[in-house]
Amino acid sequence: MRKILITLLAMCAMSVAFAQNSPVILTVNVAKLYDGYWKAKEAEAKFQSSIENAQQEIQTMIADGMKLTEELQELQAESSSPAISEERKKEIAKEAQTMIQTIQQKERDVNQFRQTTDRQLQQRRQAITELHLSDIQAVVTEVAEGKGADLVLNTQGLAVVYSNESMDITDEVLTKLNADKP
Repeated sequence: MRKILITLLAMCAMSVAFAQNSPVILTVNVAKLYDGYWKAKEAEAKFQSSIENAQQEIQTMIADGMKLTEELQELQAESSSPAISEERKKEIAKEAQTMIQTIQQKERDVNQFRQTTDRQLQQRRQAITELHLSDIQAVVTEVAEGKGADLVLNTQGLAVVYSNESMDITDEVLTKLNADKP
C-alpha cells in the first residue's frame, strides 16, 4: 500500500511539474505574412516591372530580326526576277548571305539575352524572398518571445495537421510588419 501511495504521489508531482513546464506552441501562416507584407508587395511590383522591361527588350530584338527576314525575302524575290542581270544576282546572293548571318547572330543574341535575363531574374527573386523572409522571421521571433512561446509552427504544408485559431499570431505579426508602411 505504501508503494502505491508513493507511486501516486510521484505521478502527481510529475504531472504538476509537466503542467507548469508545458510548452507554449503558436502557429503562423508564413505565406500569408509574405503576401501581406508591404515591403514584399512593393518588391514584387518592381520585380514584375523588370520582367516586363526584359520582355519588351526581347520583343524589340525579335522585331529587328523579323525586319531583317522581310528584307531577305524581298532580296530573294528580286533575285528570282528574270529582268535582272547576272551581276545583280551575284550582288543579291552576297547581300543575302550577309543578311542570313546577321539574322542568325540576332537569333543567338536573343537566346543569350533571354537565358541571361532569366538567370538574373531568378537570382533577384531569390534575394528578394530571402530578404523579406528574414524580416518576417525577426518579427515572428519578437512576437513569439513576447507571448512566451516555445515553438511556432508554420500552418502551411503537411507539418501541421491541426492548430487552434487562438494560437495563430499571423495577423499580429502582419500588423507589426506593416507598422512602418509609409
